[in-house]
Amino acid sequence: MNNKNTFFLKAVPVILGSGLAWLGVKLINNEKHLLFRQLELQHALESKSTKERRRLLTGR
Repeated sequence: MNNKNTFFLKAVPVILGSGLAWLGVKLINNEKHLLFRQLELQHALESKSTKERRRLLTGR
């Protein structure tokens, strides 16, 4: 009984910590993608060419 209790006391924080670390990595990666997309859209708005503007705004 005591052996199972110590296992759960050690395993639960490890699982929660891993989940929080994974969530943090996902948030940082999404932020990088959003900043890159923002730069693309700013470049598209500054562009003179309508073909290039359309290509950048549609994300293709």
